[in-house]
Amino acid sequence: MCIKLVRAVLLAFLAFLSIHLLMITSLKAKGYKIDEWNVLEGVRADKTLPGSFHMILEKPRGIHVEAYVPELKDDEYLYFPQVDTSHIEVYANGKLVGSFGSPFRKTARIWYQPLIYLIPKGTSRIDLKIFGVSELGIDIPATLIDERELWRFEILDFLTLKLLLIGIGMVLSVGIMMLLISRKLVDFQRMSHVYIGIASLFAAVCMMDMIPFWSMGSLLAMLLLRKVFLSSLYFGPAFLTLGISEFSGKRSVFDKIMFYANTLIAAAFWMVPTHHSLKILTKDISPWMVVNVAYFLSKSIKIRNEIMVSMMSFSFLTAVHDVLSLVFNMNNMKFLSAFGIVTVFLGFSYIMIIGYEDLLHRYKRSRVENITDHLTGALNRKALDVLEIPKSGAVVFIDLDKFKEINDRYGHDVGDRILKEFVEVAKKNTRNDDLVVRLGGDEFLIILKDCEIEKAREIVSRIKEEFEKSDELRPSFSYGISEIGKDIKFAISLADRNMYEMKNQKGGTIPSEDSQL
Repeated sequence: MCIKLVRAVLLAFLAFLSIHLLMITSLKAKGYKIDEWNVLEGVRADKTLPGSFHMILEKPRGIHVEAYVPELKDDEYLYFPQVDTSHIEVYANGKLVGSFGSPFRKTARIWYQPLIYLIPKGTSRIDLKIFGVSELGIDIPATLIDERELWRFEILDFLTLKLLLIGIGMVLSVGIMMLLISRKLVDFQRMSHVYIGIASLFAAVCMMDMIPFWSMGSLLAMLLLRKVFLSSLYFGPAFLTLGISEFSGKRSVFDKIMFYANTLIAAAFWMVPTHHSLKILTKDISPWMVVNVAYFLSKSIKIRNEIMVSMMSFSFLTAVHDVLSLVFNMNNMKFLSAFGIVTVFLGFSYIMIIGYEDLLHRYKRSRVENITDHLTGALNRKALDVLEIPKSGAVVFIDLDKFKEINDRYGHDVGDRILKEFVEVAKKNTRNDDLVVRLGGDEFLIILKDCEIEKAREIVSRIKEEFEKSDELRPSFSYGISEIGKDIKFAISLADRNMYEMKNQKGGTIPSEDSQL
């Protein structure tokens, strides 16, 4: 098992490394990199800024910068791998070529996704007007690229937007599914699914902080929305802790500490009054993300499920990567925690679903056993009340001939053998949709779906012939057939009467034991 866990961690590391390298590759575009901006207006008027800069703002403000580039001989693209802004305008030789966000409200939010703008040939000067609410900056230097390098933008756009939206949809679907499944469960299983379902919904909400918003309404609405997103990042683990402890059947002291700590941190986001203080709290409290994922990783190791350990290990690596980037102001690194959040909830949801499938399997097995005759393997009388009876077809009522005499003369073991042989022959000559029911003793019912009476007679005759050859005692049976109508009970009663008519017409005795030898 240890080898499997090591393999799981190794697979997680390879997955993390693959995504990390893919991110880095998408950032390293070949072209003219803008390494310096002249500040024309704003927080640092009449000064220069490096190609990559980031500012934490105490209040909303904007900045106007420019950069001179070699005159373009062809149309090219200005590629921004990451910009922190609430509104941006891009000018080529003083002419507006593109923007993002509402120019009136200036409460857009984009920081995770790349931006790209077509710059016409002949351009020698590029101007940017950037506005920020709690922060602004160009985290990764902008680069002028040609069409051959567009694939880097397309990869980064897929990873940071399209794949992000897919992940949000997956986590949201998991939450809804867990809540729906919980309705069919009882006691601790129901509550564990409810808690994990709620945690998944919070996870989907917190991931929305990475989605680009063209406008978030007023500054107050923007502050409230960000509080919703950021507090959900900690409400989710709080409820996930409850779900895990309910599923395991015990809640340790550490489980309680994790729950209350996450709840208090989530509540703290609602106490801060400004965008600036919200930004500071987000950064200061970020190391707790690693604690959360480490806690979930330890839980997955206890479960000792290889898939689970692999998912949690991947989540742990993404959390460590992002926290280090945030604490040490490595703004030129793309965050990977969105992928980690998805795997956390997919991992625990996987365990819950596996548990539900096992419960469903055991329920089905119990249900089958409840309607199955344990001696012969045929259905028992209860099946007529549980299973759906065909609306058309034929009912065959069967009573083994002189079965009591067989039991009395040869013993119940031989009688049991005869019963099993009959069911085996009956099943062999009927379809999977047909029903072979042992009503009790030596009485059986065969329900043939969508079968005409004459065809039913052929089937029963074949069963009778094979049954008589199945044993040295040459057992036989009497039968009656009726057509299935609106009332299955009436059809069975009619087949029963027809069977007794046949039985009354029969005579003969059971061959003696000596004659069989």
